Amino acid sequence: MITKKEAVIKTHDLVFLNSKCIKIDNSFIKINKECIRLTNYGVNTRYPNIIDIIEKDMDIALKDVSIIKNMILKKMEIKK
Repeated sequence: MITKKEAVIKTHDLVFLNSKCIKIDNSFIKINKECIRLTNYGVNTRYPNIIDIIEKDMDIALKDVSIIKNMILKKMEIKK
């Protein structure tokens, strides 16, 4: 969104942000499931007792972050 001079809305909702990105570039649909999973962690972990997070969940979350990060860096033509 930034590289296309679009306004960025401050939110922790990755699904919402990704839906905005998909309107600009349809290839962002590839990271939709990762955004859904990470948004659940970002929102639900703020409230105690809503979900229990185990090590397997964190492994999945770290992989999701890596997938999203790599796609965005590639789109922005930034080398790691």
